[in-house]
Amino acid sequence: MRAARGLLSVICFLAVVAAALYFLRGPIAGAAVRQAMANAGMTNPAARVTSLSLTDIELRDVAFGPVEDRTLRIDAAKINYDWRTMLRERRVSTITAGPGQVRLLLDEQGRLSLPGLNLGAGNVGGGAVAPFEAITLTDLGLILQSPEGVARGVVSADYDFASGGAAAAELASEQFGINNIFAENASISFDVNLAEDGNFSAIGRFSGDITARAGKAQSAAISFSTTGRSWRKFVTDDNAPLVGEALLAIDALEFDVDNAGVFADLRQETEFFFGEPVSTISFAGALVARTNGRGYEISFDEKKILTAKTNTGATLHVSPLDGAPVFSYLDGAPRIGLSYDVSGGAIDGLGTLRASRENDVWYFEAPAKIGAYRSDAIAFQSATISTRGEYQSDRARADISLQTNIEKADIGRLSIRNTPVDGAFSTSISLDDRRMFIRQRDDACVAIAQSQMEIDEQDMDIILRNARICMDENNFAEFTWNEEILARVQGVVDAGDARYRLGQTVFAGRPPTIKLTANYAPANQQTNIDGVLSGGAFQYNEMLAFAGAKGAFTFSLNGERMAGDADIDDVRLSFVDEPPLVAPVHATGKAILNDRDAEFQFTVKTPGGFILGKGAGAHDVQNATGEATIDLEALRFSPANLQPENLAPVLRGIVGETTGAVDGQVNIAWRPDELGSNAALSFDALTFEGPGITVTQTADITGDIALSALWPIETDGPQRLSIGRIDLSALQLENGEVIFEMPGDQTLRVERAVFPWFGGELGVYGANAAMTGGSATARLEAASVNIALMLEAFDVDGLRGEGRLSGVLPLVIEDGKARIENGVLRSDGPGFVQYSGQAAETAAQAGEQAEIAFSILRDLQFESLAVTVDGPLDGSIDFQMVFEGRGDVPVNQQSVRVPVKYTINLEAALLDLLNQANRSRDVQMLIEDAVSAQESAN
Repeated sequence: MRAARGLLSVICFLAVVAAALYFLRGPIAGAAVRQAMANAGMTNPAARVTSLSLTDIELRDVAFGPVEDRTLRIDAAKINYDWRTMLRERRVSTITAGPGQVRLLLDEQGRLSLPGLNLGAGNVGGGAVAPFEAITLTDLGLILQSPEGVARGVVSADYDFASGGAAAAELASEQFGINNIFAENASISFDVNLAEDGNFSAIGRFSGDITARAGKAQSAAISFSTTGRSWRKFVTDDNAPLVGEALLAIDALEFDVDNAGVFADLRQETEFFFGEPVSTISFAGALVARTNGRGYEISFDEKKILTAKTNTGATLHVSPLDGAPVFSYLDGAPRIGLSYDVSGGAIDGLGTLRASRENDVWYFEAPAKIGAYRSDAIAFQSATISTRGEYQSDRARADISLQTNIEKADIGRLSIRNTPVDGAFSTSISLDDRRMFIRQRDDACVAIAQSQMEIDEQDMDIILRNARICMDENNFAEFTWNEEILARVQGVVDAGDARYRLGQTVFAGRPPTIKLTANYAPANQQTNIDGVLSGGAFQYNEMLAFAGAKGAFTFSLNGERMAGDADIDDVRLSFVDEPPLVAPVHATGKAILNDRDAEFQFTVKTPGGFILGKGAGAHDVQNATGEATIDLEALRFSPANLQPENLAPVLRGIVGETTGAVDGQVNIAWRPDELGSNAALSFDALTFEGPGITVTQTADITGDIALSALWPIETDGPQRLSIGRIDLSALQLENGEVIFEMPGDQTLRVERAVFPWFGGELGVYGANAAMTGGSATARLEAASVNIALMLEAFDVDGLRGEGRLSGVLPLVIEDGKARIENGVLRSDGPGFVQYSGQAAETAAQAGEQAEIAFSILRDLQFESLAVTVDGPLDGSIDFQMVFEGRGDVPVNQQSVRVPVKYTINLEAALLDLLNQANRSRDVQMLIEDAVSAQESAN
């Protein structure tokens, strides 16, 4: 409007100046006009006075501005005036001008100006009233120069200050615009009507293409209409406010997102939010603007609210909030208030927006409620989002609270299902840098009650329960969308319970706490994760238990492969047996994952830090099959360091203090439902107390064995070991050999265990024993035991004998104690027993029968000897010895050899045998039989 008034003021100024020079006439008047134009701030002025009188003046070829492109050019103009009024009030009566041309300049701020005209240089125009009573402009060409192109057209006007008037203009442009908003192939037309009563109205229409940062709108059609009052005051006074109402109707406005604007960079990612890529967004609706002395307000036409639609079927409706204007600018303070709802396509939700500006800072509040959203990429329901923040220049900051239930979300190959999320965040956004940061608000972690995750084409799934994602010292998340979209998440993740399955590999339990940094690039579906882990208690395929893990890892995933590595500083391993057959151990090592194959190296230690061995292995994560080999570190047992119960808890109470060494190799193989193992072990002077309380000590075990399974223990067929000594309290065996087998049912089968014993052998053949306790029976078989060596071992003064014994001593073990039940040893042939010690002399004085009994023992020649044994090895044993043979009996001062059946019963340790022998119950009968036999022989 200021530019239009400037144009009219130039014409009036020329008329006044020319009339004032009436008496100069001709060329001199023209020169004076040009000089006055230059003095008034018009560059390169031109004008020619062709007719001048006291009532009118005619001018031709009026122009100023750059010579090559004139700002104003009027071919002919005629001004009528009353010369007295003109000189006194500097006003003219009528102005008629045209044809001609005027060029206006539109700057980046939307201000119009006449290039080459400085309105402040001279007295151009007039006072506070219009410098004319009526004006007619005919075929005045209009050129509108903008920073982004030129619009050309024509304007005509017929105006009378008393009765009003009308004006019309048409413009067309191939390209025209400011501030990155372009009009292309556009046409603009408008008509203005100024009524005699001071009211005014205007209508206009725009058609063409519009290109903005949001995209490109082709064949847009926008119309507007305006009504107001007091146009006379507005025309004549720069400070007069415009009072009126305008209606802007969007009849057709559809943005092509693919071809222009910031949405084009995000087109691929719009599929994530809208179910499919958004290619077009169309707008329709009407805005009503009202202006007064304080500013202006913009509202929606109730009959045609603002609507936006996407090609995906989503529709956005924008409505006033609480009946207030959507936008107001009153007393220099802008405010925004609106409500919206979106439905159709994939989304259904509603929300509000309130915003106001103070000191160039916009403050806003935007709560939203999304009832449901479903697309191929993401689906959630009952999302509540509360946003409060501020915006200045290109930067925004906001506090956001979010509660929702993610039914599914596909991020590259990662698919998330059934995930309730509750969190509070603070965000900061830089639009110029295209970067957004997210932090947790008030140290509140993101709570995830449960979640299911899968990786496409990887046969992998994860189930989390009671999980939290907490921010570490850095930003929780960072997003950039410059040349490509990138996302980074940093935080600490823990869960109360989890199940991780990769192929048939399953880990379940409480996972370690993970501190991670994850980077995601959607363009190539690339995910990279670096992290450290600690704690946890979980199981592998219900076979192995892991606890207290410490270490670091890396992981990468894209559309083709999965890879990673882990350095484990410590983890506790145990087998899921009840009771456990193998003691828990600690491991350190490194693992490398290459898609579906994993390789690892490790060191195994006891909880006290004693190194048990080092190993390596491989695992096929798809089939959950793998193997590992452990090389034992020549395990040396000592009371201060390593004991068997440190390796196998089942040996506690069975095997006591141990010395010696074990060396060898252990191999482990696994499948989803089976854990296999084998080992090759070497024993070097292995000595231990027991086993059990029956055996005092087992010493100097030496040899090699092969195990086909470790849990339960199973040997690879019969095995052979040499044993230096077995101490059974009352029975000591040395320098023996055992051939045994463990079939894998927690039993020990002794095929043959043989020890030298008093010149003969004592052995066990085909015996079974439970390794977990209970009862057991073994046949101790004695073969060709030398009586002379046995009696010599007893070391009884005056006691000796000869002969051989063989038989069976059934050994029964119950509750860790051993006893012999109904054992029988029999002589292999004839022999003798002789006793003539001090005990016999003393006993002979006790009576005649005692004398006869001990006389027989002085030289008892037996044809057969039977010994029965019954009783515990750690207590008194019942012995019964029955001799059948011949012995000397004193008769009438001479010795008579008579046949005898001599029985000895005692309850004592073997060394007390002779001191506690029972006398025969019928010694006289034995003597009589012997005498009768002798007389018959004579």
